[in-house]
Amino acid sequence: VSQSRYSAKGEIGEFSVKYFEAQGCVLRKINNVVVRRRKGTLKKGTPDYVGHTRVGVALYVEVKTIRDKLSADQIEFLLHAESCGCFCYIATQLKSGGRIEIVKFSEYYILKNIKPKE
Repeated sequence: VSQSRYSAKGEIGEFSVKYFEAQGCVLRKINNVVVRRRKGTLKKGTPDYVGHTRVGVALYVEVKTIRDKLSADQIEFLLHAESCGCFCYIATQLKSGGRIEIVKFSEYYILKNIKPKE
């Protein structure tokens, strides 16, 4: 994994926080990194950022670079959360060098023609 991928994910994440906070939401990065022999503490599929709207609706944001793909666990989590009334978004650059976009998960899901696991 190149350094540019990390900085791109960081920039997309920072943009997401500013975008949602400007709308009165709270959004925080969830650190689920492997440290030495200790595994991450969150269940697989947990989004990169979690928060809530001004009225208390859960908000989930997954950050993806152009080359990143959603895992089956991420798809399952976001599908379930959305079906429960949570707001789920993908923050990404849809084109190389393009602007950062915040896309509803359901729209991204259709756009990328993602097939749920059976």
